[in-house]
Amino acid sequence: MGSLTDVHVTVNGSQIDNSGFATDVTTTLNSSASHTSTFTVNASGTEDFTHFHYSYSGDGTNVVDIQGSTGADTLTMGSDMSSHVHITGGGGTDTLHFTDAVGTSDDLSHVSAFSNIIFDNIGSNASETVGDSLFTSGQTLNVDAHTIDSSHALTFDASGVTGGYLYIQGGAGADTITGVNTNSPANGYSNVLFGGGGADTLTGGSGADLFLYKSLSDNGGDTSGTGGAGDTITNFTSGTDKFAFYADNAGGSFGYNTTTGLNSHIFTSTAGYNASGASTSPCWFLDDTGHSLMYDADGHGGGGAAVVIANNINSLNANTDIIIVDAAHHQVGTIIT
Repeated sequence: MGSLTDVHVTVNGSQIDNSGFATDVTTTLNSSASHTSTFTVNASGTEDFTHFHYSYSGDGTNVVDIQGSTGADTLTMGSDMSSHVHITGGGGTDTLHFTDAVGTSDDLSHVSAFSNIIFDNIGSNASETVGDSLFTSGQTLNVDAHTIDSSHALTFDASGVTGGYLYIQGGAGADTITGVNTNSPANGYSNVLFGGGGADTLTGGSGADLFLYKSLSDNGGDTSGTGGAGDTITNFTSGTDKFAFYADNAGGSFGYNTTTGLNSHIFTSTAGYNASGASTSPCWFLDDTGHSLMYDADGHGGGGAAVVIANNINSLNANTDIIIVDAAHHQVGTIIT
């Protein structure tokens, strides 16, 4: 599959044919024309958009129509995404980069057939509400906002989605992420929600949800047992949803490489944790007074304090609710009850 070699630009009915691009395709539309102007890029053949960079300067209401190829396209839209931009990824594993603008949450309302959505925001907030049109039924959409710094946040609401699955990674700030309401696939999850740093607010959907933690710093900042912080999970359902922690050999920092036997280090109440006595094994327990999932890196018998992982947790099943995963988020080992 080659790179895109033919770009067609239509503005007010005039077509410009640009040929001969090799790796990078950079097309700029500078127009102060009325909202009747249409900018069209059509790569619906077999050649890939290897790199497509788009910028727009106009009245903000011009319609932009981009059709991807049957190959693996990568489109970088900068800060020029809006509801007036209509993009279809086409076939292949397509990726859309953009910097979300403050003040709107419908920039992705006419985007479809992409596998990956990448927020390029760093020092700014991002907010999007999305629907079924962004998702391919039965497939997982990967959303990545990890570049957002700790002073800013992502707000992402996919609660109106009923036909696709979601993997999402937040940034370093206090994000608010709401997953899809699609029924879970067999032996899988409707949502894999990874808030990243910051005290995030995470809401799963009607299916099974996986709440992912790669390192202790992903809990919202309480790494020393000083209290507070921790993510807030609004609707954790014990026995259906799971907390997933990275194995140490996958870059995690929780003291385990397998789920096998993990249930002996999970306590469903503060009393159970206290009863573990001199144990110095890393463990999790439910603070059933504060309704928080806690983690203690050196157990009840160690000198370190337990830290908050997540708040609003009302019950915990030691045999089902916490697993160790590899870098691909697959469970490692099986809990022995």
